[in-house]
Amino acid sequence: KPFWHKQTSGSRVRKVVSLIPMSSAGDESAEEARKRLTTDLLAVGIRPGSPLLIHSSLAAIGRVQGGADTVIDALLDAVGPEGTLCMPTLSYLFTTVENPTFDVKLTRSNIGVIPETFRTRPGVSRSVHPTHSCAAFGPQAADLLSQHYKDRTPVGEHSPFRRLRDLKGQVAFLGVPHAARCNTSCHGVEELLPTPPPYLFQEDKVTYTVKDWEGKIEVVEHTRHGFSKHGQRYERVLDYMPLDTHRSGRVGEAMLHVVEAQEMWDAALMALEKDSLCLVEEIVPGSEGHSLVMGSTGKPRYIVGPSSEDSVDGGGKRQKTCDISCPSL
Repeated sequence: KPFWHKQTSGSRVRKVVSLIPMSSAGDESAEEARKRLTTDLLAVGIRPGSPLLIHSSLAAIGRVQGGADTVIDALLDAVGPEGTLCMPTLSYLFTTVENPTFDVKLTRSNIGVIPETFRTRPGVSRSVHPTHSCAAFGPQAADLLSQHYKDRTPVGEHSPFRRLRDLKGQVAFLGVPHAARCNTSCHGVEELLPTPPPYLFQEDKVTYTVKDWEGKIEVVEHTRHGFSKHGQRYERVLDYMPLDTHRSGRVGEAMLHVVEAQEMWDAALMALEKDSLCLVEEIVPGSEGHSLVMGSTGKPRYIVGPSSEDSVDGGGKRQKTCDISCPSL
């Protein structure tokens, strides 16, 4: 049975749930792993029947028979048939100034194997946005995704990130570095300010060619994120939230953080209105660039770190790393 103990986060006290004894992933089948992960997810605080947006890292979870598909199955089991699972399928490393094209069916996500595997599953929908799309499956998928094509900024008023807030959903971070630093929703909060923070956007806009689900092609002009001299510290928002709106615990070998979307947006907005720089800090330019590197398995991996020459493009070819905003593993 789960038990509760306390863990400090900065100056705050958080509830953390653990399962004892922890299940061994050594010789279990994919079905056993699915059940184990589902139990862990529910014990930490995933709410069945609600929309859930999750940022994830497969490597952090540990050995899982069936890999990403098993994790996705467990997440779907946790939200249940009345819940909707949503994942960021950001593609800003592929839809660049040099390659300003986006095909909702074909353009890969650059933020990890779990969202990319989820995106390509039968029945999963994806929003039409050249850099910050999301994929979803469940009864509220259309509510989350269908209007995203109207936005001309990364996380605007029609984005799934804001719609999740309006639908009283949850946001979760599974095995991602620095707890909730990869919190794309915070970009949406930044866009709510009357005057955007000085670090948020690039001055020059980019014109994209976008193909939707019906094959319709549209040429659109978008604003891209900046962050050339600032690093995201979005994990700080957890310390601004009421204690009962955030839970943490183990799922496999990874730490899972689950927050209520509405309360997270409210807390972040209140903090940013007092200090527009409270969720970032100045960094050496290039020290927190985002890129894809060729991993030991021969597949590209998403990393956050200094620029290098060992990054790869969507076809597996090496390209120079560029500084990109919005980490979302």
